[in-house]
Amino acid sequence: MMRSRRVVACWLLTGILAGACTTPGAASLPPSASTTPASVAAATPAPSTAPPATAAPTASPATQASGSAASWILYDPDLDAPAAIEAALAQAKVDGKRVLLDFGADWCPDCHVLDSYFEDPRAQAILDASYHVVRIDVGYFDKNLESATKYGNNVIGVGIPSVVILDAKGTKLVDTAAGELADSRRYTADDIVTFLSSWAG
Repeated sequence: MMRSRRVVACWLLTGILAGACTTPGAASLPPSASTTPASVAAATPAPSTAPPATAAPTASPATQASGSAASWILYDPDLDAPAAIEAALAQAKVDGKRVLLDFGADWCPDCHVLDSYFEDPRAQAILDASYHVVRIDVGYFDKNLESATKYGNNVIGVGIPSVVILDAKGTKLVDTAAGELADSRRYTADDIVTFLSSWAG
């Protein structure tokens, strides 16, 4: 019940805050390792590049502990991102999975939309089988910037959410630095499942 309320609220927020969170632009998901699905190639998202001036703050730790707003917290503000990435890569060297870095912030409606797609049973199965996921809080584009720039271009420069996929050696396989996921509401769960499948190895 809490999950369904969260998804509905997320879509409502998406509609209300759309103008405040996005700027004109066009991008589609990167090509897969083999081919680009027509439904993905046709999508032209306008990236979220700045938080709305009236964005509600994330819940305090005390509120999270009570469980009343915990489902809204996607990105741990206290996470040591470099250490978390290294830990995920260490696990990947053992089990051969890939590492998916999800850069975002809790004020961002599209980050919650992408999360709802990740929780689609098909996507969840792919993530569980093939990826170690590290969610990295970028705050108001003022946190964890060293991690956002480590893998080539600034992967949050155009908007969030933004994803980087690494192999077990830490080599970047793909990113969405062009803002492909910054307007995640324009995609479908099918598109995200296809994207995750293509890079699962």
